[in-house]
Amino acid sequence: MAEVAAKSNKNVKNVLDVGCYAGNAILNLLYFLKKLTCNLLDLSKNMLFRAKDMVGKKQQDIIQGDYLIKSAGVKAKEKCFK
Repeated sequence: MAEVAAKSNKNVKNVLDVGCYAGNAILNLLYFLKKLTCNLLDLSKNMLFRAKDMVGKKQQDIIQGDYLIKSAGVKAKEKCFK
């Protein structure tokens, strides 16, 4: 799936991974799109730490929170770290 996504969107520069878990999906995309940067969003702080370790310097923002709350513009507790 990552290969198909990469081939159909060769000019993509940044991706938001909602529910990133440990970063496995982004790692697959990074294999095909070397210049890609990403923003990672997940509810689990532990999974975000794993994703940060897996993805390395390719991430721009790592956000702990809920997509529905973020997309509605509701201010909620969030922890953002790099």
